[in-house]
Amino acid sequence: MTKVFSTNRGIREYYSNFSDKNTLLPKAITISEFESKSVIVKNRTFIDNDNRFLLLREAAKFKEFHILQFNPEFLTFLNHSEYLFKFFEEIAGEGVSIDDLRAYDTYALFDEHLDVLGLLRQRYISLLDKYNFVDKINIAQHYEINEDYLRNLGEVHLSLDGFLNRYEIDLIKKCSEIIPFYVELELNKYNQKTKDIFEYLGFKLEINNRYILDITNQKIITCRAVEQKHIVARVNTFDTRYSQIGFVFSSIEEFVRLGILPQNIVVVLPDENIVPVLDDFDTFNNLNFAMGFSVKNSNLYKRIEAISLYFNTHKDEDRTRVKRLGITDELLHDIQKYWNSKNIITKSIEFIETILKLDEKEGEKSIFKEEIFRFSNFLSNLQYLKLEQVIRLFLDRLKDRSEDDVGGGKITVMGLLETRGSSYEGVIVMDFNDDFVPRRSGKDLFLNTSIRKKVGLPTKKDRENLQKYYYHQLFNNAKKVAISSVENETTMPSRFLDELGLSSITTYKTNVFNNLLFKKAKFPKQKIDSIKDVKYDLKGSPLSATKFATLLTCKRKFYFKYIKKLQEADNILVSSSASTGLKLHIALERIFAKGRAITDENELFLLLKKELLSLNLDEIEEFDINVWLVRLKNFIANELDRYKNGFRIYGNEVSLEGKFRGFDIKGKLDRIDIKDGKLYVIDYKSGDIKGLINQKLEKMTNFQLEFYYLLASDLAEVDGIYYYDLKDGKLIQENNLAQKIDRLKELLDEFKEPIKDFELCENIANCRFCPYKKLCMRDI
Repeated sequence: MTKVFSTNRGIREYYSNFSDKNTLLPKAITISEFESKSVIVKNRTFIDNDNRFLLLREAAKFKEFHILQFNPEFLTFLNHSEYLFKFFEEIAGEGVSIDDLRAYDTYALFDEHLDVLGLLRQRYISLLDKYNFVDKINIAQHYEINEDYLRNLGEVHLSLDGFLNRYEIDLIKKCSEIIPFYVELELNKYNQKTKDIFEYLGFKLEINNRYILDITNQKIITCRAVEQKHIVARVNTFDTRYSQIGFVFSSIEEFVRLGILPQNIVVVLPDENIVPVLDDFDTFNNLNFAMGFSVKNSNLYKRIEAISLYFNTHKDEDRTRVKRLGITDELLHDIQKYWNSKNIITKSIEFIETILKLDEKEGEKSIFKEEIFRFSNFLSNLQYLKLEQVIRLFLDRLKDRSEDDVGGGKITVMGLLETRGSSYEGVIVMDFNDDFVPRRSGKDLFLNTSIRKKVGLPTKKDRENLQKYYYHQLFNNAKKVAISSVENETTMPSRFLDELGLSSITTYKTNVFNNLLFKKAKFPKQKIDSIKDVKYDLKGSPLSATKFATLLTCKRKFYFKYIKKLQEADNILVSSSASTGLKLHIALERIFAKGRAITDENELFLLLKKELLSLNLDEIEEFDINVWLVRLKNFIANELDRYKNGFRIYGNEVSLEGKFRGFDIKGKLDRIDIKDGKLYVIDYKSGDIKGLINQKLEKMTNFQLEFYYLLASDLAEVDGIYYYDLKDGKLIQENNLAQKIDRLKELLDEFKEPIKDFELCENIANCRFCPYKKLCMRDI
């Protein structure tokens, strides 16, 4: 007899039942091993992931592919190819054709996309045939049953914990005609799709029962009612994510105190990105991480990533990181020489191997040696890549690799899918939030739920219910359950808690478990109450609007920034919208360089698209840019109207200096337009400008447009100053200009004498994102 389980952990748990018996162990394998070895594909080879990607990219080289709006650039296509493969695998597994999908697309919502997908799939399969490859997409047309292997297994008992697609059902049916085949499964309200699947095989099943089915003879061997007990759990919420870590260790301590053995406790992570943080706080090595540790935490990955960041940004902090990680100036210089060079595959591998050898222990690890070997073979087909692209490609490959947790503790930490077929007495789940429970799938990209339901493909609800089934099984089989989640302005606990009847939630403050995580320490306060014996003459150097705004907002910040010249680190909390705003400014400067006039709407749109997408974008920024390209249509229309009405661009990013009230003033103006000899000053804004245009005169600190007006007035008569709201494509004129300039005069007059005291600002809200707040003890 052979037992088949969903996971290796299920096999280990099954074998643990024989630990006290002196007997030969039954054979046990995973379902993936069973499926791969039960079939034979003659005269073909199963394709590896590298060649799979290369063939798909080759298949995508046709004119209509752009309709899918997938960027064909190599590295971007690499990231997006996953969605295409998932879609093709899914319809192949369910035996659904593109024509089937088109037939049910009543309103032709996806008609154009389906045509392109159909052509792409056809071209890809043709390439598989050309090179005698097979993969999940075309295996159903080529496999034969491996009868010798099946007979060697003898009687098969499959313990089923999830869905089976049509290909798997047909495979089981064919296998059951050769050997006795049994399926063990449990049904509840969350996996009713499994009930529908077995109706296809002739079984009528009911929920809340556990079955053993004889597939060979189409009989129900046993049917046992499963008690659906009321789940009792301790449910807590916290206002920050990391506060849950103390809750995890507190729950472990509680469970052990109640008599549950550590090996019978599991910590389930809906989002495995938290693993490194959880491991850092595992001071006594109690946890064993079933998913292993991501290679992203290795020195090799960190060093290569730091080099890539530095050459793309040239920021001081990235340079500091490179040096801190032990990259010598000599190695950095060698890499920089070749950074934008093509066709240097051998040199690329040499650089990677040199970086690996910087860590003696990592240099001996087989995981890195194997990856470099496979990568070098892969690159032999990609002679046109630059070193920069090779490095990014290697990082992309490494990020999905992991190393086993060797020597961990007795308490298992795992992702949800690893829990299939396992049961624990104590279950702890963190991050039980709407973001992660149930986790959304990327398979719905090309079809809506209605079409999926009509053709028999799993819907979003089916997949979410399957995840709920796994959680329900864990909770239903456990003696004690503890669940934590985050609740704040941006996230909320999963609504699945209500379905489970767990509406009683206790909310804790951030620091409630801090004593479990941190040692108490007292730090002497070194607050600078006042700064005296310093005099600063504001007239001694050019004054910009930004510098003046800093002075008006907080004299202490002005002291640190402009007198002590303490360099600010980049704020890691800066939003992606701020980064996107900077890129919009860069693109507009390039397009309108030297007063360039564009009179065609389509030409201006294509230029904007080209310039924006040519910038160094990460995935979030690329998404933001594509959203902005839609928004900018109003801006484009307004630009053409202004041109028709006689406006021309006088200058872009114009640096000017001048004098006002005895002060040297300066500024860099985004843009100046001209018409009939009069100037119009424009400042681009991609964010919300309500706060700027509604400033109260007596509380005003931002005099940017006023500075620009004064500076531009030295060139010619200025007839208007404006904020350019890029979101709406509208010019918003600065109002009450005369009064604001009078207010600017009053404020400048207050600083005619040298500044002697640099007190803290009264409004502590200004300190929230201030880089100097630690020096002022305003972050305590």
